[in-house]
Amino acid sequence: MRRVSYKSLICYCLIALSFFCISSDTLGWNKVYQDYFLAGDLYYQVLTRTDSTGTVAVMSASRADETLTIPDFVECDDITYEVTEIRDLGTSAVKYVMIGSHLTAITDYAFVSCDDLAELSVSSDNLSYSSKDGILFNKQQTVLVKYPKAREGDFYAIPDTVVTIGRRAFEGCINLTDITIPDNVTSIDFGAFQGCSYLKNIVIPDSVTSIGGWAFMWCAGLTDVTLGKGITSIGESAFESCSSLKHITIPDNVTSIAPYAFDGCRSLESIVIPNSVTTISYSLFSSCVNLKNITIPDSVTSIGIYAFIYCNSLESIVIPDSVTSIAEDCFNWCNSLTNITIGSGVVSIGKDAFQFNPNLTEISVSERNKVYSSVNGVLFNKDRTELIQYPAGKKEATYVIPDGVTSIGRSGILECSNLENLIVPDSVISIGEYSFEGCIHLSRVFYQGNVPSVGFYAYHGTPCTLINYYPEGNPSWEAAVVDGQWQDKKAETWNPPCCPETGIGYSLCKEDGVLILNFKGNLEESVDAVNWRYISDAHDFYIVDTTQHRKYYRAVAQ
Repeated sequence: MRRVSYKSLICYCLIALSFFCISSDTLGWNKVYQDYFLAGDLYYQVLTRTDSTGTVAVMSASRADETLTIPDFVECDDITYEVTEIRDLGTSAVKYVMIGSHLTAITDYAFVSCDDLAELSVSSDNLSYSSKDGILFNKQQTVLVKYPKAREGDFYAIPDTVVTIGRRAFEGCINLTDITIPDNVTSIDFGAFQGCSYLKNIVIPDSVTSIGGWAFMWCAGLTDVTLGKGITSIGESAFESCSSLKHITIPDNVTSIAPYAFDGCRSLESIVIPNSVTTISYSLFSSCVNLKNITIPDSVTSIGIYAFIYCNSLESIVIPDSVTSIAEDCFNWCNSLTNITIGSGVVSIGKDAFQFNPNLTEISVSERNKVYSSVNGVLFNKDRTELIQYPAGKKEATYVIPDGVTSIGRSGILECSNLENLIVPDSVISIGEYSFEGCIHLSRVFYQGNVPSVGFYAYHGTPCTLINYYPEGNPSWEAAVVDGQWQDKKAETWNPPCCPETGIGYSLCKEDGVLILNFKGNLEESVDAVNWRYISDAHDFYIVDTTQHRKYYRAVAQ
């Protein structure tokens, strides 16, 4: 195959571009060129064509005139075309548009660039469209098609004849602050009020049954919304980025709330989901940074990806027994979240569902749950062979992984900034990827068994001074440790102390001044060997820095 150089390719492109320009000038834009042509002030696309007739759609305006007339017919190359459609006028300067009698279709993008549009008028002979007070409707005026963006006045009452508010009907109408929707309206279509940034409040009557996607998206000034009792569905991104919205009540008849519906509602503080809703969709409440309270009803069976991500004010969450699945990254970066309660019905929790929550101290699971369990606020599978998540906000400096655990799951002990010492029992054989990532104060990991398999980035973001301690004389460790290093961290031997059945503690002092206490029963400490204090957070192992203080320790039977 012949190779074409970079410089040759540029030359070929320039030649082709020059040919196109020459052809355009030679033919003239008043000639059909690949089914597009210019006639008067408008560019057209050919939709149908015979020897002498055809139909065309308006594609854009060639000049920035204030007044624009859409003709009934236009001629090109001895062919008479009927103008039947407007797809996009593509000009921001036009203020007045006059529509002829033959137009049958107007796309919802037709006037999207017409920021200065103040009035639309339609020929009385048009069988598809009509106008009233400069506003575009269908012929029967049951559908409000387009409200001009620059129309004067901050208030508008939609006529009682209207049944449907069309796609993008009020999009970008920044002059409007108040609007009245009559009781005859049954549907609010896609993007109907998108970008009405100064609209303050809206009352949707009981006659409305559906709110389309993007309907009120980017209505930054909207503070209060009253939803009618007849609504059954709320579309995707319907209220996304309504950053001032504080109050909204979802009616009991709503059965479907699409993804992103309330994404970015930064002022929303509380919301009640009705019992009719079965799914909390993808990113439904993501970035609702002031959302403090939410009640998930017993009707909900699944919670989608990113559903509550970045809900920084959410303090606690209760997952009811009806929920069976919690998607990945569902409650990430909820900075105020301290506790999560998981009901009995959950059988699936996606990866990293509760990660990056710096104040999360407890994940509790119903004892009736058949798939998951919790011990001291730490999430495990039911038989406690897999550690799924150690909450990042736990205050303890030392954590002893329970005996019987065989694996530490992906991101299992992620970004636990208070954790300094970790004791891994001999039952653990695998450590998942990102397991200890971001544990910025983790200084020592004590392994009691053979060297485990370790996933990617398990130690990423941990201190360079971290020491892995492994059992003295263990062949698997002796083969894995190279030049005193394992997983790019220092590795040293230790001799795990044996605890006699009497419950009397046994200690071993390391060279770095660390005293490792292994015990059964309850651990107590004293400064004078007379007055003893029970150490409530000590379980099986306890780490003491002997360079900081001198104390006495004893283990007593429970």
